[in-house]
Amino acid sequence: MDEVHSMIEKTDTRFLLTGSSARKLKKSYTSLLAGRASQRFLTPFVSIELKEKFELNRILQYGALPPVYLSKQPKEELRDYVGLYLKEEIVSEALVRRIDNFSRFIEFAALTNGQILNFESLGSDSQVSPRTVREYYSILKDTLVGYMLEPIRTTNKRKSSATSKFFFFDIGVTNMLTGRKLIPPRTKEYEEALEHFIFLELMAYKIYNHDDVEISFWHIPREAEVDFIINEEIGIEVKASTLVSERHLSGFRAYSKYDKLKRRIIVCHEKYERKMGDVEIIPINIFLQQLWSKGF
Repeated sequence: MDEVHSMIEKTDTRFLLTGSSARKLKKSYTSLLAGRASQRFLTPFVSIELKEKFELNRILQYGALPPVYLSKQPKEELRDYVGLYLKEEIVSEALVRRIDNFSRFIEFAALTNGQILNFESLGSDSQVSPRTVREYYSILKDTLVGYMLEPIRTTNKRKSSATSKFFFFDIGVTNMLTGRKLIPPRTKEYEEALEHFIFLELMAYKIYNHDDVEISFWHIPREAEVDFIINEEIGIEVKASTLVSERHLSGFRAYSKYDKLKRRIIVCHEKYERKMGDVEIIPINIFLQQLWSKGF
């Protein structure tokens, strides 16, 4: 970084610096490039990139890392990535002191992917302290292995959960860490993977469009939840159903007691767009087309 800084100062050279684990760099050298560098992030494949090669079930099973998705042996590629990078490279950079503790943690983190975090419970399961669990999640964020999804904060008129969710950056990685070999339709695991997929598409849209999009969720313990809230104006629920019914609207109905949304969308496996009152029922492929062509 010293050489890069010097050449920027003394010559007309421009640089493209790529990498994935920037934790040490961030702490030690980024001040050298203040005002001279802009940050960009790349995600695994998204639906608009794949076009006719887009296969939802393949992504839900193996994820969308390019070498994995395009491979004739995606399972082997995925196993190598998880083993060589997640469990070794992070440790080799001295980001964690004990590989056994971190390995246990990351497996439990994958099992609770997309669920509301409980640091005490996760620490107990992975045999580390809650403080260490928080630090491990920070490492996963800094190494671009996942995203924190924050809840809408409590106000006088809107109740919500005060705990975040964590989503891994790739569904295939999550499946490999949990040991999931198959994700059959009409199962809880399938709906969770589908929700994970929609979240990653929303995040990729935000990243690539440099859009000031705020993605959050809403949750009342033992009562109701809305999967995603965009800019506190658009609610999105993800359902694996081929026929949405009134029972699928409970999250929106509960949310309406505290606040109003301009749009309510259920993304699902129905064949055609339709409306149930003020709720838009949108098939997955149409939702993805609308997202990447028009945004929010």
